[in-house]
Amino acid sequence: MKNLLLLLLLLNFSAHAQWVELLNGRDFSGWKASENPNSFQVKDGELRIEGPRGHLFYDGPVGNHSFTNFEVKALIKTQEGANSGLFICTGFQENGWPSQGYEIQVNNSHTDWRRTASLYGIVDTAEKLVHDEEWFELYVKVEGKHITTPEGVGTPEQPHPVQAAVLAEQPGQCGFCLSGILMSSVALVDSGKRVSERDVCAALDKHLCRCGSQPRIIKAVMAALEKVQAV
Repeated sequence: MKNLLLLLLLLNFSAHAQWVELLNGRDFSGWKASENPNSFQVKDGELRIEGPRGHLFYDGPVGNHSFTNFEVKALIKTQEGANSGLFICTGFQENGWPSQGYEIQVNNSHTDWRRTASLYGIVDTAEKLVHDEEWFELYVKVEGKHITTPEGVGTPEQPHPVQAAVLAEQPGQCGFCLSGILMSSVALVDSGKRVSERDVCAALDKHLCRCGSQPRIIKAVMAALEKVQAV
């Protein structure tokens, strides 16, 4: 496995209602490695992964390490040829590929054609959405038996109203936070509720744009809401 860096891993689940940091940036407290534990190290606040295949499982106290409805965000950077993934709804096993759960692919240049954000073997994408040597946010939301990533929202031919509004307003800057903003906005628009700008601000508070584009993002979401509610 080539180098993969993970700076931050946050979880938000139904029983907690706020983001919780699962990696402390110092050691592996709350985590348990299976085969080849030396493939993992914590250095300079980052989880660095390089070496033979291995899996690192969360085994800590948050939610008794058992989650149903949840959101997870990870800040990731890959190096050329890296091939990794984020497993969800799984459990510890000593060796081999996890026999239960789902893998969100992390791969921007490996020979495996399934690229980052694929729900491996279920909903795959060959499109290269991010690049090696660039930090990006991987965001996943799980509700009941439904798992949604940005790639599962709309199509190029028929974008979701939020996607269409974002394309029209062009609020994106670095793109670092857009996946989380998109998914929270889609959930809000699809809820069918009549919401105010204050509601939109509250929903996006946990995805604050550090580039200063939050007002334009909110404007785009409000435009999507107006379009949907006018139907």
